[in-house]
Amino acid sequence: MTPTENELNILQAAEKLFTEHGYNATSTTDIAREAKCTQALVHYYYRTKENLFQKVFLNKLKSLVELIKKPLEADCGFEQKIRLIIESYFDLISQNRALPLFIFNELVSHPERREMIKAIIHDAIIHEEVFASFDSSLHEAVRQGKIRDITAENLLIDIVSLNATTFIIAPIYANIKGNDDTAQDDFLTSRKEEIVQLITRGLKA
Repeated sequence: MTPTENELNILQAAEKLFTEHGYNATSTTDIAREAKCTQALVHYYYRTKENLFQKVFLNKLKSLVELIKKPLEADCGFEQKIRLIIESYFDLISQNRALPLFIFNELVSHPERREMIKAIIHDAIIHEEVFASFDSSLHEAVRQGKIRDITAENLLIDIVSLNATTFIIAPIYANIKGNDDTAQDDFLTSRKEEIVQLITRGLKA
């Protein structure tokens, strides 16, 4: 069923507020105000704040997971695929710079949220089309002697942690430099290529 305009507006408003302020500091009243609708309408479509949060949280996690899929299908070598994955991940976060801290805070503050990650990883379609494909491509590159022996899990953790940490510390770095907007943009631009180089050079056999 295609979501209604009101339903999409509520979801977008919830995403904005949850990402900026977190789950506990956001109320359905806040969401209704941001979506320019009544609180009753929020409850009509999503029943509870928790249901709405899970929808937002799962959508964000899935978007991070599924962006791996397209680069893996590219007609290029494994090292170039890794570059494309890193850049795609980086660009996605650039559109919502509060995303890494939002996910990190929720996973630390609400351990039960970790079950959502497990559900995504074990989703049959995502596991087969994304994780299994990534693992297969990596093992083939190792077999051919193009990269050193490394597990898919460790490589993905390297990519995720380097990208996420960059955006978490970017505002702190910019504030120290004393020129928030310019310093932060320059920092992110340089870090994007630095992460690519750190990962790809570290893969050399």
